[in-house]
Amino acid sequence: MRTAQSQRSILSRMMLLSIGDVLPGVSLVIISMLFLCFLVQDVSNNTSVGLPPVLAGVVALIGGLAGIILAPVFGHLSDQSRSGYGRRRAFFLFGIVPVAASFALIWLTFKTDSIAFKAVFYTLAYALFNLVFAMVFTPYEALPADMTEDFKKRSSFFSIRTLVFSLAALGCLLSAMPIVKVFPNKPQAAFLVLGAFFGALSSVPWFFAFFKARERHVDATDYGRHTRLFSAIRAALQNRSLRAALFMEACAFFTALALFLLLTPYIAFYLNKAGDITLILAFAAGGAIISSLISAVLTTKKGAGYAYRTGLLVTAAGLITTFFLPLDTPAILFAIAAALSGAGIALAVAAGRVALSFASDVGEFMFQRPMRGLYAGLSLSIKILLLSLALFISGLIFKYFGLGLTEPLLDAMTGTPLAILRIAFLLLPMLGLIAGIAVSFMCPFTQKSYIIIRNENMKKRSGAEIDVEDKESIYTAERLTGKPYGDLME
Repeated sequence: MRTAQSQRSILSRMMLLSIGDVLPGVSLVIISMLFLCFLVQDVSNNTSVGLPPVLAGVVALIGGLAGIILAPVFGHLSDQSRSGYGRRRAFFLFGIVPVAASFALIWLTFKTDSIAFKAVFYTLAYALFNLVFAMVFTPYEALPADMTEDFKKRSSFFSIRTLVFSLAALGCLLSAMPIVKVFPNKPQAAFLVLGAFFGALSSVPWFFAFFKARERHVDATDYGRHTRLFSAIRAALQNRSLRAALFMEACAFFTALALFLLLTPYIAFYLNKAGDITLILAFAAGGAIISSLISAVLTTKKGAGYAYRTGLLVTAAGLITTFFLPLDTPAILFAIAAALSGAGIALAVAAGRVALSFASDVGEFMFQRPMRGLYAGLSLSIKILLLSLALFISGLIFKYFGLGLTEPLLDAMTGTPLAILRIAFLLLPMLGLIAGIAVSFMCPFTQKSYIIIRNENMKKRSGAEIDVEDKESIYTAERLTGKPYGDLME
């Protein structure tokens, strides 16, 4: 009876903790959709900051370095933490106010013509936001493995988190531009209100995360050995499962980012359906919401790799449908195709998170020391790198097409640029899809394999005699770790 109550308590805490995904849901959508335009456009033309497009891309790239570098650092620090609040919770408490303040800060404007001042300020402001983001979100990503060893409950947690992320993204899509339009003649005020509102919204979940997070008991000897960061990273990357999970997450995030950044201009300029952008993007988010409700079932029954491949194949179906539909097709059919892509991406993202959590248990078996925070930090570092590169490349594209200069973007998007847009819309996401499907076969991220690796870890800890006749366990352990079984059990 107590066990059942304990399990229900864990699941209820996980559901409440899932609101932490409001932060990435809000920040990813708002920053990728509006930040570069905010930096590029000119105050004198009733817009915002007035940086040259390439310089705006450089600001985003350099500012992102803070998150890229510090995410593994914060993950490692949380692994080594001896705080009375637990390894992860203290980071949530410290992040409540900085999350809101740092997000609002990047939308602040100044009455100055100094390009150098603006470039330095927004670089530092964006770096500060990435630092705070890494500080709170890296330990948060490590929590599922800390809270339960149950594969099904972890899968459910990641499904709920994907649902919250999708709802937050949908809310941003539907509300961001209406907020900006409330101040038609004061764009600076509009962006500041936008930043303050969504910054405050993103900070509230960390209050609940601090009070509701409860990590399962771990033997103190597991965390008794302090290791240097670079030594820990070198050891972690020996884990075949981690390499596979990181690549899976990177491919899913790259595909999602490419689709999100290219879908809006594709709808507006190639399909000439600018008035239907909100409808189509809302359907994409709706598909993600529906998919997140069933991802845990598929992941538990068939494994994270199977769910991941299914998600990417569904995404490919939606992408190809959108690409080949005739231009005079009703907008609702494009919206349905977008919903298909959104559903597939959500499924792949949730499965990739399960695979990363699984890899942390494989690492614990290999090294007899949990490094879940470090694993989460490496994953977040890759995602911030991809977003920073995407914003930098967008700055180059803005320069080429004339956004924020003398030539309107709409006039530039004809002929060859329009053909390039259409090809990029298909090929860039397909690169991520193909690479992700290929790498998902590297390791068996299934519930059965998870049970095997947990049992092997228990044998190793207890010094039990190795059963050389258990071929399935030996094969599974070697495939998940990339190491000979004899070396693993020493």
